[in-house]
Amino acid sequence: MAYALVLQPEFRYVIWSFFLITVVNFGLGERVAFGRKKYGVKLPHFMASGSSPKDIAFNCLQRGHMNMLETLQCVLVALLVSGAFYPTYSAICGVLYAIGRVIYALGYSSSPKNRAFGQLVAVPAFLALVYGCWCAGQEVASA
Repeated sequence: MAYALVLQPEFRYVIWSFFLITVVNFGLGERVAFGRKKYGVKLPHFMASGSSPKDIAFNCLQRGHMNMLETLQCVLVALLVSGAFYPTYSAICGVLYAIGRVIYALGYSSSPKNRAFGQLVAVPAFLALVYGCWCAGQEVASA
């Protein structure tokens, strides 16, 4: 059975949310690039190998960005799928995810224990997008 999907005008908010998440990802990557220069961690080394304060500081910058990369693909797919059916809801979730990732990375770069609040914003936003995908699947299945 064929299913025709017509995007609502509000889908433009999903696109802006997608763009915001991409900008956050790029910004966090740039922080790592500047951190490499500041802390003297040369490529191709992924992490600093020592346990000095500067090595720990760089590794915290890197982990703040890597944590976003670990879920980024799933978040973007969930944003687009959920957004095709529930654009405003999904765009809000995407913005909250982006805000949570920034808070997480900034917190983690000061101390790993300071990352929790960012997770409390980003993870529920991501799970809400997954729920939107499930609801979208139910709509398609019942059509």
